[in-house]
Amino acid sequence: SYFLYFNMVYETRFKKFVYLLCWIFFIIIIPFLLANVINRNTFYIKVNSNSMYPTVQENDRVLVLNNYNDIGRGDIIIFHSTELNKMLIKRVVGVPGDTIYIDDYNNFVINDEIIIESNGFYNNESYIYNEIGINKKLTIKDDEYFVIGDNINNSFDSRLWKDTFVSGDMILGKAIVLVKPLRRFSIFY
Repeated sequence: SYFLYFNMVYETRFKKFVYLLCWIFFIIIIPFLLANVINRNTFYIKVNSNSMYPTVQENDRVLVLNNYNDIGRGDIIIFHSTELNKMLIKRVVGVPGDTIYIDDYNNFVINDEIIIESNGFYNNESYIYNEIGINKKLTIKDDEYFVIGDNINNSFDSRLWKDTFVSGDMILGKAIVLVKPLRRFSIFY
């Protein structure tokens, strides 16, 4: 009977100890590790223009993942423009291997599919540096990306830059979450 009593007390204490360890693990250790991983692999930016309106607006705060695995069409990236000497946020529309050009009707075409219909933006050829021009097809090289702002008529982007493409080494990260203002919270990733 003493052995049974000792066994019950030992089992109860052991269960309590395991229960306590689980709580410590889930309440302290996992959040600490998660915060550490997030802190090392992300950063915040304050957006300084409306070129990505309505998706991202001036003065919005965006959480950026700086250890990105791959960049695909539709991703929102943050990069340092050597031409403008500042950090920019734009959407990737052309990836390595894509063919891009402007057709006779001033539509922007990628891989023979119109992705931006003419809206007067291209009617004034003086805005174009002629890297990409009417029916002049360019193929995007490895580790280069063609980017535009969601605010098509108010975005100085790959369509107009002297350095048409954003190279992979210029990219600082991918936008993953719009965190401020909270009422427009969005997940991009």
